Amino acid sequence: MNLNIGTLADGAQAIGSISSNEFHLHVASLSKARTRKQTTDVRLRVLHKERAVLEARGADTRALSEKINQRKRELRDGPNLKPGDVLSDRYGLLSILGKGGFATVWEAEDYRHYYQRVAVKVLHGQYVESAERRERFFRGSRYMRKLQRHPHIVQVLEPQLKDGGYYYFVMELLGGGDLWQFIKTGKL
Repeated sequence: MNLNIGTLADGAQAIGSISSNEFHLHVASLSKARTRKQTTDVRLRVLHKERAVLEARGADTRALSEKINQRKRELRDGPNLKPGDVLSDRYGLLSILGKGGFATVWEAEDYRHYYQRVAVKVLHGQYVESAERRERFFRGSRYMRKLQRHPHIVQVLEPQLKDGGYYYFVMELLGGGDLWQFIKTGKL
């Protein structure tokens, strides 16, 4: 029995088929994966195998290549937060304020303080497994907290928090845009 390859990779639109035995081996390896990262690694391997089959048949692999790139981004970025998610049953995420090489800053509401607007800085998922990266991330919040009486440094409200696989800290939310906007408009 042959199965459509697209059924193996979360609906990838690919032309071709593999044997039933190959399909069951891939499904078994997916079900054995215990963490999200392991699952993504297995899924990525499956996608690469599917692409190799299609290439051998001379079929178009562009859609599958895009699916591979998407999986790589998921692996690099870690689990994605979205507006409406809540961290620590307290901080309701509203929208992304900015994103850098190390973290994403969200505008959020603090449910314990009458829906006060705050900024939540969340470490990118690709760094959560590294104790060194987590320490560097939180070291910055601790230094900011030590200097919080300075009029030009944002106040850190919660210097080190964790919810599941998310590492983050909470700051006061200041209006007026971000540093890059100030530089571009010549206000700084």
